[in-house]
Amino acid sequence: MKGAKRVVIIGQSAAGLSALESFRLHDKHSEVILITKEKYPPYTRVFLHYFLDDSITEDVLYIRDRSFFKDQKVKYINGKVLSIDPLRSKIFIDSSKEISFDQLLIATGASPIIPDIPGISGKDVYTFWSLDDVKRIKRRIGRIESVAIIGGGLIGIQAMQAFINQGKEVYIIEATEQLLSRIADRRLSNIIEDFLKGIGIHLRKKERVMEIKRRGRKNMVILSGGDEIVVDAVIVAVGAKPNFPEFTGERVQTGKGIVVDERMRSSINNIFAAGDVAESTDMITGRKEVHGLWSIAVEQGKVAGENMAGNDFLYEGAIPWSTLRVFNLEIASFGYIEDEDDFRVYENSEGLIYRKLVFRDDRIIGGLFLNASSDAGILYTLSKRGIGLGIWKEVLHRSTLNYGKILNASMKLLI
Repeated sequence: MKGAKRVVIIGQSAAGLSALESFRLHDKHSEVILITKEKYPPYTRVFLHYFLDDSITEDVLYIRDRSFFKDQKVKYINGKVLSIDPLRSKIFIDSSKEISFDQLLIATGASPIIPDIPGISGKDVYTFWSLDDVKRIKRRIGRIESVAIIGGGLIGIQAMQAFINQGKEVYIIEATEQLLSRIADRRLSNIIEDFLKGIGIHLRKKERVMEIKRRGRKNMVILSGGDEIVVDAVIVAVGAKPNFPEFTGERVQTGKGIVVDERMRSSINNIFAAGDVAESTDMITGRKEVHGLWSIAVEQGKVAGENMAGNDFLYEGAIPWSTLRVFNLEIASFGYIEDEDDFRVYENSEGLIYRKLVFRDDRIIGGLFLNASSDAGILYTLSKRGIGLGIWKEVLHRSTLNYGKILNASMKLLI
């Protein structure tokens, strides 16, 4: 058929699925091949901690079933990509098979960082990244009464909740001065830390794990300060790194991730990248960054799919957006949240409420919300559109405003 081509997508998570759906909206006829090493249908990692503590069943994790790929007329290959030859437009997978492509999307995501610590690969030491990880923990959960979590970021905090909900004793070991440093400033982190201590979480900040030793059926975690913590299990949650495929022949430009332009195109014209593996422009800083967030992966996948289908879609750039529920604390965060810029803060310690808006002139470039985030989405939109707030700059941090009021205010600013 005229104009038909072979499109290959590597990866079936947020970016890969979004790109596939976007592409198929405009191109019903081209051959599409999707390659993944996952043995499960597409699922979301966002709810893995709920699966661990039995708040949800496994089926709730799945965002598509196998029939989805058949409906989209996709050839589905379960395998691992060993290398890519950009010059010859070929992919080599673990079945010793090679696949040629006209266009390629690399949406291979990320994998957990495993620090170089003696004993890190020992018994009852787990990562908390994949469905298989959580299934391994669930099989042992009855024998686990205490757990040490290495890392106080998003994944570590989610894992912590699952263990607390099952009555386990939890230690969080964080090498830096604060928890959740990617989505919270120092003050909000302190509020969260005080809350966690109040419910019995053991926090060890500014300490590193030097070694994990097996002692009978227990793991002894040796800290940089000299203390030893004896627990039944250890969770490693220190961060993630992009899954780089190996390139042969002509190289694709990479930094922390695969560097892409505003069309999600790499330095090779017919190769695109999206999601946790892509290094795209941050709207606030102007720098190339790997953001590693589900919502951004969906946006990038859509743009890549549109352009692979022959349209001309531009990606404006990313503004990080995160939401997190920590027991009864509802946290939302977007953009640039540091104190160096112009900012406004409202805090109500009795109500555990914290709102912070960061400005560049009269434009919002970042926001933090604790238990007061009903308007966070609207403020995020105002930030992304670069709308100047004028006199509203001195008002918005003080209390939540409903959709109608915000919309009315923003419309007046636009007129």
